[in-house]
Amino acid sequence: RGDSATLSITSGNLNSATRWQWYSGSCGGTSLDSGTSIIVFPTTTTTYFARGEGGCVTDGNCDSITITVNTPPTPTIIPDGNTSFCEGNFVLLNTEVYSSYLWSTTETTQSIIAATSGNFVVTVTDNNECTGSASQSVTVNPLLTPTITPDGDTTFCQGDSVSLNAGVYSTYYRSEEHTS
Repeated sequence: RGDSATLSITSGNLNSATRWQWYSGSCGGTSLDSGTSIIVFPTTTTTYFARGEGGCVTDGNCDSITITVNTPPTPTIIPDGNTSFCEGNFVLLNTEVYSSYLWSTTETTQSIIAATSGNFVVTVTDNNECTGSASQSVTVNPLLTPTITPDGDTTFCQGDSVSLNAGVYSTYYRSEEHTS
């Protein structure tokens, strides 16, 4: 897509015609230009026609050529797990089957392991040598380091107690360590 193609008359004889005329759609359809070659910029698969015309002759027979415009691939990244997780974990990022892969990490495999925050981009190439890209954001959250704050003296006599405050979190686990 977006490329040009040069169409040329490589053999044939104008006989008594005065010019080669180029068309799209059908012979005698939309006139494009005249001459032994033209440059076209098709955005979809298009058939082009050429024939000898002009002068005191009946228009000649048409010959045609079809320029195939391949659609670039539209890959998707399929995470195998959450893309937001705690430090020390990872997510596997996959894409569909193509001819080749190039990730923003420089890896050239169908899947990669993402263990850091960032935007991961894969550029794929299909069998027609067309390329397409997709991206996936990954967020790695830092591990929490709570601070325990006592509300009194931490040295006391047996039978007494002290309250410990670890801050506000969504989940707490209690671990007791006793020293005599």
